[in-house]
Amino acid sequence: KMVESSIKSFSKNSERHRDHKKFVFVDSLVDDDKTKLENLGMPTGQYNSPEAFVSRLMGEFGDFSPEAVIIPTTDNVDPKISEVLMNIMRGIFYRSNIDVIKYSIYQDTLGGGFGYAQLKTEYINERSYDQEILVDTAFDATLCGSDPLATDPAKLNGKFTFQILPFYEEDFKDLYPEVDINEISYNSPSSYGFTWASKNDSGMKIIYVCELYVKEKKRVKLHKTRLSDGSEMVLTTAEFN
Repeated sequence: KMVESSIKSFSKNSERHRDHKKFVFVDSLVDDDKTKLENLGMPTGQYNSPEAFVSRLMGEFGDFSPEAVIIPTTDNVDPKISEVLMNIMRGIFYRSNIDVIKYSIYQDTLGGGFGYAQLKTEYINERSYDQEILVDTAFDATLCGSDPLATDPAKLNGKFTFQILPFYEEDFKDLYPEVDINEISYNSPSSYGFTWASKNDSGMKIIYVCELYVKEKKRVKLHKTRLSDGSEMVLTTAEFN
């Protein structure tokens, strides 16, 4: 229910995202405009000036893209710790091919108004049980969402966030053999542009699966203690004991 509520509340933004990206990168005339021009016997010429401007900004971003920096919040932190964490983060970015990911998210943001990135883990190789942390783009920014009551620009103070992934029916059966799909109806999108199962233009059946992440609150007792160097530290009961 909360996922559908979020999708519905954000549906207008998602619709504008798709329309604006199409206008900037694909087609600057909507179907109604083309029909009117054809009825008037006029050519459907297009001079897509926004695409050139956006492409210039993306080219400049590729040359001068920002880099994440770790900065301690207190003065009593060993600078070497920040350096080690920065190197770990650079390693994650390098393995993730971060330049391509930043470019893709920037393109979504310029063309559609918003974009999404995700943290994930993958096995190092097919024969290993070890996993590595990676950064990646979302499959589709309009299939991501968060708590509608979140006020932070990055939705960090929301109670949940999610990503919806599409699977062909055959792939869904392989991944989730225990799920009975006989009762699934492949409907057209709802009034707010979404359905959990549909058919594409080729008639292939698609089922949407939601990855939902919900914050869990836990009450803990904290102890504030002063160290020998005069600094203060807050510890949980288990750490304190």
